[in-house]
Amino acid sequence: MDIDEPCIQLASACRSRSGGSRDDRAVERAMGGKRSTACAQPGSDCNLRDACAEAHRALKVQTKSNAADSELERVVALMDNLFAIDREARDEFGGASLDAATNERFYAARHALRQERAPAWLGELQALLLKMKARVLPKSIAGKAVAYTLARWQKLTRFMEHPISELSTNWAENAMRGIALGRKNWMQIGSKEAGPKIAALFSIVESGRKLGVPIRKYLASGLPGLADRSIRSLAELTPAAYAAHLAK
Repeated sequence: MDIDEPCIQLASACRSRSGGSRDDRAVERAMGGKRSTACAQPGSDCNLRDACAEAHRALKVQTKSNAADSELERVVALMDNLFAIDREARDEFGGASLDAATNERFYAARHALRQERAPAWLGELQALLLKMKARVLPKSIAGKAVAYTLARWQKLTRFMEHPISELSTNWAENAMRGIALGRKNWMQIGSKEAGPKIAALFSIVESGRKLGVPIRKYLASGLPGLADRSIRSLAELTPAAYAAHLAK
């Protein structure tokens, strides 16, 4: 058996025994703060092989734990880097607005920053997740998170192709909060066909809110005569089109 540094420490501690005394602190240091059961009895001979085996087990568990923690910290740091790109673009251009030209500059600047910085971080993140997948337990919290992310990797990186795409669904989830809180008020929607129509109306209203469109005025201008409009003209009635009209 190879005797490495932890075992050398244990050997020194065991050999220092004299008349039933031993250097407990040296043993505990080699065991990562745990006492060796091989030298537990004051009057017993110190079994160096068993003590070394215990030291290896303790150090191996501690090393794996430290490695997993550092990998998870790096994953979080890489994700923070990606969100920092969008923050920088928002700080410079103020994010999306009613002004079409401002929107265009914002999305172009954000897309350029993403193309410049994100590929390296995404590559490192994917490689790190694949490495962790081979080591972590599949049913552990970390294992489930890694598997979830890798299974949806193509969708999660779609923002690299579409400048308008956000990195998270926070805005959409916050927009749904009012609907979820009031769900008991509209449990009876009248018919099966009414559900998708109401969902479409909610989507239009929340899109208008995001763009800062006055919802009542928007609906008052678009709903009258809607049934008589050509389907080809529907693009002119979107919240984005109405916002662009207000910005002129």
